[in-house]
Amino acid sequence: YKPAKRKKVEEYLKVQGRFRHLTQQQIDEIQDEIDKEWRELEKVNVSAVTI
Repeated sequence: YKPAKRKKVEEYLKVQGRFRHLTQQQIDEIQDEIDKEWRELEKVNVSAVTI
């Protein structure tokens, strides 16, 4: 599954009160990690399709 448009993690976190203690820097770090993992998943998906 590949979404047409990915949402930012901040959109998810801001509606969840349990994450309100996170600083913007921490949210940015989480987003960076998710972006990195997403790129890795896309690489795996492309290689699986071409086999």
